[in-house]
Amino acid sequence: MIRWITLIAVLSIVTGSYVALRQPNWIAQAGETTAPIDITAGLKEPISLQTGTSALVALGHTGGTGFFWRARSENPEVATATYLDSRSEKTRPETVGASESDIFRIEGINPGSADIRFQLGRVGSSSIRQQTISIRVVPKT
Repeated sequence: MIRWITLIAVLSIVTGSYVALRQPNWIAQAGETTAPIDITAGLKEPISLQTGTSALVALGHTGGTGFFWRARSENPEVATATYLDSRSEKTRPETVGASESDIFRIEGINPGSADIRFQLGRVGSSSIRQQTISIRVVPKT
């Protein structure tokens, strides 16, 4: 088995083919799925969390263009959003035009409601697109 993996790695290097077997830079916490919820097109219902739990969300954009998603909670005492990683849909993450998804962890802090506003833009420029999702946090049972 190890010989086959080594052979494949050597052939990949020699032929210049590259297959991304990259692990994400984050580890799913207890209760999270490893597949983030795609919220690029928006959500009709709020995301419900219990206090102390979290969910992963993804927002898509065109990679290699300098654009990325930023997040800000309107009520950080209730819920927060933290950037975790970016995933490319093609085998070479640096390929311009490849679909990418920015991954965020939404954490429920205290019971209540919060809106989290995501903005797509470049560093130092105004946003070109916005997405807002509602979070409902209930006490842990």
